[in-house]
Amino acid sequence: MKTLRIFTLTIALLTSTIVGNATEKADSADISKQIQSSIQTPEKIINDDAQSRVLVVFSIDENGKAVVHEIGSNDEAVRNDLSGQFALMTFNAESGMYSIWLNFKTL
Repeated sequence: MKTLRIFTLTIALLTSTIVGNATEKADSADISKQIQSSIQTPEKIINDDAQSRVLVVFSIDENGKAVVHEIGSNDEAVRNDLSGQFALMTFNAESGMYSIWLNFKTL
C-alpha cells in the first residue's frame, strides 16, 4: 500500500511596524505570497512525518534581500534549511524587520 503525504504550509505574516497605510499592507501581502510560493517543507519535518510551527524573524535590506535574524526551532537541521531558503529570496518591498509563522503539517 502506498502512503500519500500532503504537506501544507500556512503563513501568517506579522510586521514589527504598525500596519497603518495601504503601502505597508500591500507589502505584507506580497511578502506573504512570495514566501508561501517559495518555501519548501524542510526534509527533517518530512522524514519525521511531523508537524511544526516555526517563527522566522527576518529583515529586508535596501537591495530587497532577506536577512534572517532568528528561527524559532530547536532543530538545527530545520533552522539551517529555512535559513538557506530565505537567503535565496529577494523581495520588492520596503526594507524593514518582519516576523512570520510557518506552519508545516503532514496529512
